[in-house]
Amino acid sequence: MDSIFAEITPPVLVNFIKSINKEIFIQEKEFTKDYEFNIFPQEYAANMPCADVVSLQFLEEKNQFLLMVGNSFYVEDFGCTESGTCYLFKIEKGKIKIINIMEVG
Repeated sequence: MDSIFAEITPPVLVNFIKSINKEIFIQEKEFTKDYEFNIFPQEYAANMPCADVVSLQFLEEKNQFLLMVGNSFYVEDFGCTESGTCYLFKIEKGKIKIINIMEVG
């Protein structure tokens, strides 16, 4: 394994977008769904439940979106730890424009 940072694949992205309740998203400006990416360093077991997530937030004041792909795994004597890849983007003239990609964790 080269990285603990999960990258969103086209099938996961399509599944995530299809599962968004648009009416709730318009009201709450956020949607999150649990996944299981099974990405963790070899020295850590995957036998403890630590949810991976994909979430989308609308940052209304900037007219931008933040897509977060969170990867979690269990570290003994610590608990669930996570890393994430954040995609900051906006939509201009019907096209997605990536503003920044950040890895955190």
